[in-house]
Amino acid sequence: MRQQARRSRLPVRLTFAGTVFIVGGEIFCLVGPLRYERIVHVSCHTILLYAGIALVCVGAGLYWAERRRGAD
Repeated sequence: MRQQARRSRLPVRLTFAGTVFIVGGEIFCLVGPLRYERIVHVSCHTILLYAGIALVCVGAGLYWAERRRGAD
């Protein structure tokens, strides 16, 4: 029973972490140091944005798979 409760929290945590990556990356893009503008844009768009999108997709996929498994 306890293991099942952990599994149901994982999709929510992954989705939350992905959202934090996306929002944090965009904030870093806006307020990052202008001296290192190229590095800031590469890191916020390439690393943080795409990692956040991937985490949100994985979290949503796990959530829907869990719901589908529960419906069967």
